[in-house]
Amino acid sequence: MLKVSVVIPVYNPGEYLHACVKSLLGQTLPADEFEVVFVDDGSTDESPAYLDTLAAEHPHLKVIHQENSGWPGQPRNVGIAASGGEYVFFLDHDDWFAPEALERLYDFAVDCGSDVVLPKMGGLGRPVPYHVFAETLPAIRLEETPVIDSLTPHKLFRREFLNRHQLRFPEGRRRLEDHLFVVACYLRAETISIYANYTCYVHIRRQDSANAGFRQIDWSSYFDNLAEALDEVIAHTEPGPVRNALFRRWLQVEMVNRLSGERRLRLHDDEAVELFNHAHRIAAGYFDESVVDLMLPASQLVGRAIIAGDADEVRRLAEQTVRWAVYPLLLQASWVDGRLQISGTVELSDEPPPEPGYHLSDVAHTRRQARAEGRVDELPAYPSPLSVEQRFIALFGDTDPELIEEGFGFTSVGLSVTARRTGARWSVPAVVRRNGLTASFTADLEVDTLAAGERLAKGLWDLYVHFGVLGVSQRRHVLLVPERQPGEVMPEPTEEGRAPKVAAYFTQETRALSLDVGLVKHKELRRKKPPPVIPEPEPVPPPVVEPIAKGKPEAKEPATFSRRAVRKLRRTLSR
Repeated sequence: MLKVSVVIPVYNPGEYLHACVKSLLGQTLPADEFEVVFVDDGSTDESPAYLDTLAAEHPHLKVIHQENSGWPGQPRNVGIAASGGEYVFFLDHDDWFAPEALERLYDFAVDCGSDVVLPKMGGLGRPVPYHVFAETLPAIRLEETPVIDSLTPHKLFRREFLNRHQLRFPEGRRRLEDHLFVVACYLRAETISIYANYTCYVHIRRQDSANAGFRQIDWSSYFDNLAEALDEVIAHTEPGPVRNALFRRWLQVEMVNRLSGERRLRLHDDEAVELFNHAHRIAAGYFDESVVDLMLPASQLVGRAIIAGDADEVRRLAEQTVRWAVYPLLLQASWVDGRLQISGTVELSDEPPPEPGYHLSDVAHTRRQARAEGRVDELPAYPSPLSVEQRFIALFGDTDPELIEEGFGFTSVGLSVTARRTGARWSVPAVVRRNGLTASFTADLEVDTLAAGERLAKGLWDLYVHFGVLGVSQRRHVLLVPERQPGEVMPEPTEEGRAPKVAAYFTQETRALSLDVGLVKHKELRRKKPPPVIPEPEPVPPPVVEPIAKGKPEAKEPATFSRRAVRKLRRTLSR
C-alpha cells in the first residue's frame, strides 16, 4: 500500500539537493510504502542528471522534467496529479526530513482521521512559528489555536481531500501561492491536526539566499496576492470571531512585523514608502479595530498606524522600540539527581548595560552606596528601575492605563533549548516570578524527557530565554554572569565506572549555557571501555592425607625399576 507521496519542485538547488535526498533515503517508513515525485522545473544545473541516476537506482523515486514555469506552484500541481499515495507531503528541494518523519506523520494522520497534519518544524536561519507546535493536537478549531500562523505548504494532506475539493496551487510567477492554497485547505478540512512530539521538518535558509521566498519583492503584486487569501477567508466565513482571528495573522505577520523595530529601520527609504503604502492600501480595506484588538499592545500601535496611513508614527514606534532589549543572566547551574538545575534573571531595558552582567538593581545599590560615602559626584548616570518603567510606559501614549497595568502583571517568559544542527526547539518547564520589566526563573533540564517525553537528540543544544512585556519582546541566549568564571565542563554525574552521555558547558566567546548530548564536542569525556575482567582460577584443594593408625608400621610403597635397569641387573648377576 502506497501511504505517502512526497512532491518536490526542483529548480537549480545545487548541493542542497543532496541533503534533501539523503533524508528521503533514510526514512524509517519502508521504501515500498512511499514514493517521491521530483518535478524538475527546467533546472540548468546538474540536478536533472543527478535525479535521473537516483530514479534508476531507487524504484520509489520518480522524476518529471518540464520547462521552467517560474514558481513552485505549477510543479507542485504536476506532482499531485502524478502521485498515488493516500497522503501527499510538499517538501522543498533545499529542506530535509528527520528520519522518522513520514512514518510518524502517516500513523498520526490515520489515527486522527486528518485531512491536514501540521508537522513540528525546525528552522535554520529561517523563522518558524514554533508557538504553533507547542503541543500535539488531534483536532483543532481555527479560531482557538494559532494554526493560521503556519501557512507554508510543508504539511501532510489527504490526497482524496485535495481532489474532492479540487484544491491546487495558483500557478505562474506570483507571491504567496502557498498562503492561498493552505488557507483554502484549512477552511474546507473536517479535521486539522498538529503533530508536535517530534521535529519532522527542517526548514533552512540557503547561504546564497537563493530560496524562492528571498527573491526581490514587488510590493504591489505581493499585497495583491495577499488580498486573494483574504478574499478566500471572506468567502468561507461570516463576520465575527473566526474571520477576525484569521485576519489577525496577515495584519501581524505580513504588515506589523515587517514595519516594526529593526526590520523597518533596515529598509531603504524608497522601499519603506512602497511597502507602507501597499500595506495601508490592503489594511484599510480589510481590517478594523476588532482585528487590531487581537494583537498585543505594542503591535496594536503599529497596526492602527498602518490602517490610518500614518507612516511617521510607524517610523517613530520603530525608532523607540528598537532601543529595548532583553538581558538574561544565569546565576546558577548544577547537576542534581540527573537533572541540570538552573536559575537566573531577565530584564527588559532601553539602555544596554555597560558590561555583560549589568543589573538595573545594581545601579540603585551603587547610587545608595555613593551617597552614603559622600561621593555624590560619582553617582552613575544609568537609569533607575523606576525611570526605565516610566519610559517604557511612555511608548504606549494614550493606551488605557488599566491595560498597561495588566500587561505588567502578565509578562511573557519562556525557556527553551534549540539544536544547532536542525533548529529543533523544545520548551523547558520553569518556575517564573515576574516584577514589571524584570523576572527571575528556576528550571530543571531533564535531558531524558525534554523532547515530548523522549531524550534530546544527539548534538549541541543552546539555552534561550524569551521575555516580553506588552508585546515588546526578544529571545536571547542565557549568559553566565561575568562575576562567575565558567569553570570546567560539567558532565552529568554517573555511577563509578560508567561514562557520562551529556555535559553542560559555557561557550567561550559569549559564556552562553549549552548542552552537549552524546558528547559530540567533548569527546575526551568518553571513557575507554575497561579491559575485560579475567576470572581468577579456582584454588586447587590440597591432597587429602589419611591419618596413620597408632601402633602399626607405616606401609611402604614397593620399589619400581625401569626396564633398562632390570636388564642391567640381569647382566650383572649372570657374570
